[in-house]
Amino acid sequence: MRFQSVLDLREELRHTVLDDIESWPTMHDGATPLRHLIGLGVSKKAKDDFALAVRTQSQSDDIRPIVDQIAKRAASEIDLRYVGVVRPESRVRPLVPGVWIGAPSSNGGTLGAFVRDRVTGVPMILTCAHVLSRTSASAGGVGVVQPSCLHGGDAERDLVANILRLNAPMGDDPWDAAVAPLIDGVAWHLDSADFRCGGDVAPNDVSLADAVVRKRGAATGATQGVVTAVKTELTVYYAGATVRFLDLIEVKAREGTAFSGPGDSGALVLHDDGRAVGLHTAGSRSYSYSQAIGPILDRLDVDLTVNANHGNV
Repeated sequence: MRFQSVLDLREELRHTVLDDIESWPTMHDGATPLRHLIGLGVSKKAKDDFALAVRTQSQSDDIRPIVDQIAKRAASEIDLRYVGVVRPESRVRPLVPGVWIGAPSSNGGTLGAFVRDRVTGVPMILTCAHVLSRTSASAGGVGVVQPSCLHGGDAERDLVANILRLNAPMGDDPWDAAVAPLIDGVAWHLDSADFRCGGDVAPNDVSLADAVVRKRGAATGATQGVVTAVKTELTVYYAGATVRFLDLIEVKAREGTAFSGPGDSGALVLHDDGRAVGLHTAGSRSYSYSQAIGPILDRLDVDLTVNANHGNV
C-alpha cells in the first residue's frame, strides 16, 4: 500500500473498529479499556510499499478478535507486534542533578546535588529524607535507584547509591535530608553551567529577600522564582504526620507559573549568582518552601561538589 493509503486506513479503523471497542468489556482488571491496548501506525515493507503497523500492549486473548478485525479490513497487510507496557524512559546516565531518584519503598523525588563527605571525600547524592524513606532511622544501607521505581526503575538494575545518613523530620528542630554514597562505577557530572553551583552558600537572612532563585526538579524541570520570605515557621503536612519547621525559605514563581510540584522534593535551589540557597522540601499551589542549605550540609557533614565531571562519563 501507498503511505497515504495506510494513513487513510488507520483513520478509518480508529473511527470504526477501535471506536466500537469503547462499548466492549474492559480487560480482566475491570479498568483498562481494550482500545488503550492497541495502537495503529505505518511501517515500511519496501520502497514505496507500506503496511499498517498494529501494536498490542497486552497478550490477553481479549485482544485477538480485535486484531483479526483489523487484519481483515487491511487485507492482511499488517505489521503486527507485541510491544508490552510503555513507560517514560527516565533513566539518565551519567547521573545529573534534577533527575528522578527513589528507594524501592518510597514515592521518589529529585536528586538535588552531589556532595562529598568532609572526612572521607566520598561522593554522595543529596536529597530530602522523605524522597528515600517513609520512616526515620531504618533506611541506612537501603539502595537508591535512578529512575525511581514508580518511574520504571528496577531495584537491582538501576541501583546507583546506598543510603548512609538520613534524618526524617521530627522533634523541636526538624530537618529533612539524606545522603547516599554513589556505587563504584556509576558515572555522574554536574550538567550544564547554568545550573551548576559554585560551592558557596547563601545565608538564610535578610540578604535573600526578593532574590531571584532557580531550581531543576524531576517533576517541573527548570523554573525561576523570587524569595518572598525567609526564616519562615510553617507546618508541613507529610503522609501520616504534620511537622512544624522553623526556618523555611519561601519562594513564589515568576510570571504566574509554578516554581515546583510533587516530585521536586530534594531539588537544590540556587541563587541567581550561583550560590546554593536551599533544599526544596514542600509546597502549596502558590508557594514553595526550602530548608536553608547551610545547616543541612553541616548536619550531614558534607560539602557541595563543584567539579564538573566524575566517573565513566
